[in-house]
Amino acid sequence: MTYHAYVDCKHPHYARLTAPPMHIVYCKEEVGALLRFDEVGLALLREAGGEFYVWDTKRVGYMVTDEGVKRHERDFMPFKRMRVIQMMRRMPRVRARWDRVSARSKAICGGMPEPGIVPNGRVPLFFWHRRYLYARPDWERPMRYSLHSPGGDKEYPLVVFLHGGGSHGLSGFKPMFDYGALTCRLWFSRQKYHALIPQAGYAFDWNTDEFTLGLNAVLDSLSHVDRSRVYITGISYGGFGAIMECCRSPGRYAACLPCVPWLQNLKNNGEPYESLDDTALDALARTPMWLACSRYEKQLVEPLYKALKARGADVRYNYMKGCGHVSATPVFSIMQPWAKWLFGKKEDTV
Repeated sequence: MTYHAYVDCKHPHYARLTAPPMHIVYCKEEVGALLRFDEVGLALLREAGGEFYVWDTKRVGYMVTDEGVKRHERDFMPFKRMRVIQMMRRMPRVRARWDRVSARSKAICGGMPEPGIVPNGRVPLFFWHRRYLYARPDWERPMRYSLHSPGGDKEYPLVVFLHGGGSHGLSGFKPMFDYGALTCRLWFSRQKYHALIPQAGYAFDWNTDEFTLGLNAVLDSLSHVDRSRVYITGISYGGFGAIMECCRSPGRYAACLPCVPWLQNLKNNGEPYESLDDTALDALARTPMWLACSRYEKQLVEPLYKALKARGADVRYNYMKGCGHVSATPVFSIMQPWAKWLFGKKEDTV
């Protein structure tokens, strides 16, 4: 069997991995090398340490680690050699761009004597959403988010939306596509609301204390918000982030809507929910939750639903048979009356 793998130039055993019996298909000094090898090379990768994504001639994926070679759970990355080579050619330009962004971000954070929120003057995709930066002096990069407010002096509910794993970046455009895929029913609910849409990047992730710190600070700074009706929702990895935010900030949100939550991050040695102990599940049970999943997330979402139901939590569960990870989101948004359920929840009913 013939295998392919990409090895980063910063790997400590890079010179050893690019020597025979490994065959170099393509190499770029400041990026890495694309390798072709057989079973002997597969054993060499195991000895080198670290994690490698390997695929064979039939595009079947494997994860090579110190513990052994395991079949990847989903072959959703149909790698071709030319595709990886094109990615490697673009990487120096992408890295240089990120270095420039990092320098500007450090200047923003370092120039602020205390945490602050600064509008950056750009408008992403939907003209009524404005982009902002939240910066702290001890952070290397600020947290970026988009905000839509209906205006006026009345208090309106607020919806925090966390995008999926494919919308990381700094532009502010990508999260809007995830937001539009899930919230089409919200547009017809005739309910005015504030929409807060953070964007994760290389500095911020949904499962970090820094993100929770920044998000809570931004929520506390907003005016004309009905504090008893603050909701959180998300798609895919954003659904996982919404669940973790409810664990870290119990009582902050009146309801949570994780759509197709990618809960693989909670697995430990193949067993689900080892990172969610009884204390975390008790905190999570304080927030009403509607879990919506496709066949790809059912294996992990169902045990979470049963664990919360056993604790007497206000939890709902939707399994969309026949839908994939991407297609389940618009199907759930159109077919289910979740908007009415969401806006009907208040913090005092938790």
